[in-house]
Amino acid sequence: MINRGPEEKSKRPSAAEIGAEGSNTKSRPGGRSARVRKAVLEQSYRLLTEKGLSGFSIAEVAARSEINETSIYRRWKTKTGLIMDVCLSVADEVLFIPDTGNLKSDLLEFANRLVSLLRSPQGTVFISVNQATEAEYVQMRRQFWRLRLERMSVVVTRAIERHELPEDTKPLQFIETLIAPIWFRELVSMEPIEEWPLEEFIDRQLMVATKKKPTRF
Repeated sequence: MINRGPEEKSKRPSAAEIGAEGSNTKSRPGGRSARVRKAVLEQSYRLLTEKGLSGFSIAEVAARSEINETSIYRRWKTKTGLIMDVCLSVADEVLFIPDTGNLKSDLLEFANRLVSLLRSPQGTVFISVNQATEAEYVQMRRQFWRLRLERMSVVVTRAIERHELPEDTKPLQFIETLIAPIWFRELVSMEPIEEWPLEEFIDRQLMVATKKKPTRF
């Protein structure tokens, strides 16, 4: 879906091969079900990138992927269910959870990947989903963020186990604090997210979380 360097491709499976909650069935790796899912997700993502939410239709996805429209509805049930699966799969692939052995490095790598995604043409899919006001997209967005935050919280859980953070640290709140300024700039203030001082902000977040007093703020 999104072009990545060869070193990254060697570390992660294809997004379409990763089981996501938006799909109703589990597929065997390499089986027909897996190939169908891969084709549908790839064509769905391309269509979303090209035409946005308003131009997205399962009929066109079916035509592009050469998969029967009935088969797509049987698996994903609704258009928003398919879009949900697309977003989760791309997020799993591009915004995969770092495991460098160091909390600051994990947070910095993840935050930089998020900024890069939002600045890419493919990032418009995530931006449009987070801007949509229709009830079905609002509900989908809540489910998407619940699942993503749960997955991302493992970074904090590992840090607690390594004694980098206090045991009473709340993983979900910690991750929300990390990504909130990036999304605020993207969706609200419209200030360039590239200019947000990621490393400095992470240093301050870690000082607060570890109850160390910063020298200045």
